[in-house]
Amino acid sequence: MASGTSSSRVWLSTRGRCRGGREGEQELLEEIRAASPGTLVLSAERFTSRVSPRRARWAEWLCTHLDARRVQVIGYVRPQWEYIESAYAQRTKAGLTWVDLERHLHSALADSKYDYPTVFGAWRRTFGDALEIRPYAPELLVGRDVVEDFWHAAGLGSPPSSLDRHRNPRTGAKATEMLRVLRSLLADYRLDGLVPVRQVMRRAQRRVEAEFPDDEPFRALTPELVARIAESFRASNATFVRDYLGGQHTSLFEPPADFPSAVATWSLERASSEELEFLGELVVEALSALGSSSRPLRDGAVARHPG
Repeated sequence: MASGTSSSRVWLSTRGRCRGGREGEQELLEEIRAASPGTLVLSAERFTSRVSPRRARWAEWLCTHLDARRVQVIGYVRPQWEYIESAYAQRTKAGLTWVDLERHLHSALADSKYDYPTVFGAWRRTFGDALEIRPYAPELLVGRDVVEDFWHAAGLGSPPSSLDRHRNPRTGAKATEMLRVLRSLLADYRLDGLVPVRQVMRRAQRRVEAEFPDDEPFRALTPELVARIAESFRASNATFVRDYLGGQHTSLFEPPADFPSAVATWSLERASSEELEFLGELVVEALSALGSSSRPLRDGAVARHPG
């Protein structure tokens, strides 16, 4: 989201979120006003990670209180099969899910956050023509780079060379499955709240990545699964292309004919004795943190709905 205010400076926050309560809202307003930017850019996947009109209303509230003269809402979309696989790896790494990919996929196909007309409906109702949707595909991005593309779409020229670009590479195949197994163990034995889950998962990720520096990025989708996902959203995507993309970029949601059949996954059944021994070390390290969590974490709530 970009909005024009009073001076010529650009103020960027990649932590854009709906801060709870009046105190949090006032804190954000004061932070922005102190920077006195000519252009405010708020960037956060959380704006569309959950289908709720509250987030669009919050953005409207912010623009109103900043007396923004011009508002742009820029959203990026990619094929659902890319989104679902990426989200699975990300949620597994964070310890937010510990189901296998098939169960995750079953839940995802019924999840409205992957239904783009539903996701962006509240934003269009709130901001109307100020909403612009752009395809998240290298060949369609300015400079084949999403940051450069966004800067261009927002009318800001080229992004500054000093811009801190947060890199979030896909976790490896071994790392993804080892972290899933570890998280599943904590959930199965009801250790949420007794173990600082987030810290444990971050430490385990660092250990796995140091142990297996050549771990190939996790890639689990086959052409058959891609076709299944594309078919599930076919009608919805047709509506989205017509209503939000001006009838263009239909091919974005068509499975490529040359989609690779090779996957990059890891499993306990195919693990070497050294890999199993290392996984055992991760479990011991996780259990050594028992009792160091002073309060139940929100992960306990997630444990009931891990998909």
